[in-house]
Amino acid sequence: ELINFYIVLNDHALEIDLKNSDRICYTMMDRDTINKFISSTDKDQFYLDNIKSNRNFRSEITLKKHA
Repeated sequence: ELINFYIVLNDHALEIDLKNSDRICYTMMDRDTINKFISSTDKDQFYLDNIKSNRNFRSEITLKKHA
């Protein structure tokens, strides 16, 4: 599922690169979710369980990468 992730701490933002070449940018409501993501041992599972399925974000933007 995940290839890379980028974190912008001051903005509580998390960008996820997926294997299907999509990049999703999430703006979190708090830093706690980002800290838990960073410390998780299985980031794929944490992403699926706590970020992808959670709608408690200010925004979610999906960017399509061109081949």
